[in-house]
Amino acid sequence: MFVGQKIRESPSVLYGDNSNVTKDGGGTGDFSSNINMLSKVTTYRVRAYAVVSLPNNIVTTIYGQMVSFTTAAKLPIISCKPVYNITQTSAMCDGKIIDNGGDDVSESGFCWSKSNNPTINDYHTKMTLQHDNFSVQISDLEPNTIYYLRAYAVNSAGVAYSLTETFTTTSTDWIDYYNY
Repeated sequence: MFVGQKIRESPSVLYGDNSNVTKDGGGTGDFSSNINMLSKVTTYRVRAYAVVSLPNNIVTTIYGQMVSFTTAAKLPIISCKPVYNITQTSAMCDGKIIDNGGDDVSESGFCWSKSNNPTINDYHTKMTLQHDNFSVQISDLEPNTIYYLRAYAVNSAGVAYSLTETFTTTSTDWIDYYNY
């Protein structure tokens, strides 16, 4: 049996808040307990306890050593809208951070390449001012070329990517046609 809390220094079954207490049976020996419904990126303190009966009908609670742990962040959840305003050499991209994973997003942007599933190791934009919605115009693209693009976001859990969007830059042929 465990008792744990994220606020009190010394969690105890005496406070009457049974939502922070597990009850895993009785007897002697080793035991384990699942602690559920924890918040992301939060420090908790837990300790084992046992309710014991002593002579003369005395019942008491004995506590084990206090242990603390911090729950981890999860990867952000991010989306990318279809690319628009596509020209020979540029395109507009819109992204959205749907969930920060329980931790601050330190960086977001877009990455693109000529092959599927681009990463931040490919061409990418980097935005450090964080908003849930962000846009950027990417440039220096090649005409009449298929590109793959994903939005990305970084927090302490790592790098998360959106689904891949595909777009093709416009051709230069129509410009040459009108120049004759």
